[in-house]
Amino acid sequence: MDKELENEILHLCIDKDKAVICLEELISVVKGTQEETENSYLGLLFLADTVGKLNLFITSFFNSNRGESKEPVIKTKDDFWKDFNKKTPEAKSKSDYENMWEEFMNKK
Repeated sequence: MDKELENEILHLCIDKDKAVICLEELISVVKGTQEETENSYLGLLFLADTVGKLNLFITSFFNSNRGESKEPVIKTKDDFWKDFNKKTPEAKSKSDYENMWEEFMNKK
């Protein structure tokens, strides 16, 4: 995205009236009552930018409260199976689970 367009989207964050106009024109384009205009395009970019930033905020919020450990959840495939077998009540072998997976995939 070029810098000028990025600045226009940031301007929409400040100017609520312009943002409302752009979003209303976007809705009209989606409904089919109006042809696409520059404002409707800006409304689409503004909506996508807002949703993307909200997604980043929510993701970082929930990930920051996950405890003190900075280790990756799954290091390697073998580590995964070791941890998995420790946590399951009836420890099955890796080949048992792989066979179950193959059976499941073959049923589809």
